[in-house]
Order: sequence, then structure tokens, then C-alpha cells
Amino acid sequence: MSQNNFDKFEVGDLVMYAPYYIDEGDGSWVMSGDIGVVVQARIDETKSYQVVKVQWANEGIQPVDMSSDVLKKITLDKQL
Repeated sequence: MSQNNFDKFEVGDLVMYAPYYIDEGDGSWVMSGDIGVVVQARIDETKSYQVVKVQWANEGIQPVDMSSDVLKKITLDKQL
């Protein structure tokens, strides 16, 4: 699912943990999980993907660096 979109996330973005499994045909799925706010975004040393640090809303989860590929940005519908 990597799109080489290195500025996919910015500090302050609201995100949801959304791991996925891509399979040919009907086996693909996306799972939704905890939400949090991006507190840091950078490109990895190999310049292959974006690394994002998220402060999770759940107090029991510490901020952690992760690939942006397992996150989904939460946006508001502008027609509210």
C-alpha cells in the first residue's frame, strides 16, 4: 500500500491505526483501531517510507514510531 507519498501525514493530523491485508480477490481487509494525533513525521534513513510518531488517545498506549502505511488520516466532511 506504500505510495511513496512522503508527506502523507503532518504533525497535528488525527489518525486511526488501520492495519491491512492485501490479497488477490475477496481476501483483502482493513481493520480499524485506536485513534491518536501525529506528533512527529520524518522519512526513514533509506528514503523508502514515512515514519510517524503518534500520541494515542488511549492513556495506556505510549507514543510509538510506525510506518505511515498502517495509519489512516481522519478528516471531517466539509459539508457539516
